[in-house]
Amino acid sequence: MEKILKLLSPSQQRVLRFLIVGFVVTIIHNGLYLAFFRFLEISSTASNFLAFIISVQFSYWGHRLITFKKKEVVSTKESFVKFVTTALINLGISSIVSFLLVDKMEFHPYYFIAFNVCVLPFISFTLMKLWVFKTPSN
Repeated sequence: MEKILKLLSPSQQRVLRFLIVGFVVTIIHNGLYLAFFRFLEISSTASNFLAFIISVQFSYWGHRLITFKKKEVVSTKESFVKFVTTALINLGISSIVSFLLVDKMEFHPYYFIAFNVCVLPFISFTLMKLWVFKTPSN
């Protein structure tokens, strides 16, 4: 693994770290979503919101410390507010998609999860890199 990492540029390594952290958080978020939706029989939209509330903490610290390696370089308060804003943008997008696909169109919830996995990461990474964890050295 170490040899592979040495072949990657710092930007490529950051994207790889983003994907790994995002993968773990996605499993947490979607596992919670399915548990709330299937076992507690909460609506898709409410299940997504509850899963978001729990998983956003894992996401912030994972991306801050692992993806962007910002320990003391950026303000925790400022970056957290920006991160939550970014997450709320994603939550809004995913909630609309959840409502439309699952609650209204009655598609299987896996279509919603596929959207979360395939589309939202691009939005997140861009906002985190250019705004949330931006420092003069970026």
